[in-house]
Amino acid sequence: MRRSSALFVLTASAAAQTFVVDVNNGPGTDYTTIAAAVAAVPDGAVLDVRPGAYGQFTIDDKSLTVLARPGVTVTPAFGPNSRTPIRVRNLASHRSVTLRGLVWSVIGSGAMLECHDNRGTVVLDDCPPSPAGGQLIVTASDRVFVRDTNLELHVLPTAAYGALEATDSNVFVSGCTVRSDFHCLRQSGGRVELVDTELRLVAGVVPLGQAVVASAGGELVLHGDSSVIGLPTSVGLAASGTGSVVVDPGTTFQNLGNPVRWDQGIAVADRLLPEVAASTQPLGGTASATMTTWGGATGALFAGFAAGPISLPNVYGPLWLGPGAVLVASGSTPVVQGSYAVPNAPWLLGLQVTWQGAALAYWGAVTLSNPVTYGHH
Repeated sequence: MRRSSALFVLTASAAAQTFVVDVNNGPGTDYTTIAAAVAAVPDGAVLDVRPGAYGQFTIDDKSLTVLARPGVTVTPAFGPNSRTPIRVRNLASHRSVTLRGLVWSVIGSGAMLECHDNRGTVVLDDCPPSPAGGQLIVTASDRVFVRDTNLELHVLPTAAYGALEATDSNVFVSGCTVRSDFHCLRQSGGRVELVDTELRLVAGVVPLGQAVVASAGGELVLHGDSSVIGLPTSVGLAASGTGSVVVDPGTTFQNLGNPVRWDQGIAVADRLLPEVAASTQPLGGTASATMTTWGGATGALFAGFAAGPISLPNVYGPLWLGPGAVLVASGSTPVVQGSYAVPNAPWLLGLQVTWQGAALAYWGAVTLSNPVTYGHH
C-alpha cells in the first residue's frame, strides 16, 4: 500500500532558495565563505558548497540546508574556539538544519561539532570528521539524527570524554562507528538510539575495565544490528553509572564478559525492537524505507515530518511524527518495505522527511520503531 503523494501537498508551494558558496569565487558564486552565507541567506535556504577549505560557522535559530560537494572541509582558525568548526544552536521547534557531506577537522587534534539548545530537528548526514578524529557534543536538543558519520576521539589520561556526548537530548545514530580510547558514549538524561552502529573501545589510555558507555541517567536503546565492543586485553563494563538500557536480543557484545557486565546502577531490559532503515536519492529518484522485525507481527511504515516525542497509551516507544503523517506501506513481517518517487522539483531540495514504523504482535502489543530522518538533496 502506498499513499505518499499527500506528504508534499503542504510544502510544494514553498520553493527553497539555493545559493552557491565557492571559496575560489568561480562562476555563479554568491558567497565565498560558509559563515557569510549562513548569516545572509533567508530562513529555509539551501547552500550548495563547492569543493575547498572553509572556516568555521555557526547556525543560530535558522532553518538551513548545507549540501557539500566532495572535497569540502571545514577547519576553524586558531583561537579560543579553535576546536569547534561547526555549531548548530537555538533552533525553534518549527526550524530544521541538514548538514550533508561536510568534512570537519582541526589541526593536530580531534574536532568538536556542537548542537545545543535546539527544539527543532538537526540532521548530520555523511559528515565525517577528518582522519584525526572528531567528537559530537549534543546538549538540550530534542531531535538530532546522525547518519553515516563515524566519530573517533583520543584523549589524555586525565580527561573524561566521549566521542559522542549527549546531555538531556534525543539522539538517533544509524550506520555509524563510534570509537574512543576512553568512553565511546557519555550520556546524561534524554534518549539515545543506536541502529546499525558500532561502539568500540580502541587501544590508547583506557584504564583496565573501562566502560564503553558512561551514563548519568537517561535511556539507551540498542537495536539488533548494533555492537558494543570492549578491549580484547581486559573485560570491562558495557555501561557504567546509572540509567536504563533497552537491548534487542540481536545486539552483539564483545570482550564484555559472559554474561555481559553492566554497572549495578544500570537497569537492563531485553526487548524485541522493530527497526527502520531509510534513504533517499537525488531529486527525480526514489526514497525508500524498510522495517525489519519479528515474524508473525503486522507492520506499518509511516512517513511525515518530525515532531515529538509523543507518548501513546499502551504503546512501547515514543512517536516522533507530527500530524499529517502518511501510511506508506503495511503488511506481514519480518520485512515491510515502502517507497515514494522523489519529484524533480526545486521546492523539495532540503526538505526533511521522517519515517517511523509500528509492529503489532499477535498478542496485541504495539511497539514503535526508531525514527529515521533525512533531508532531500
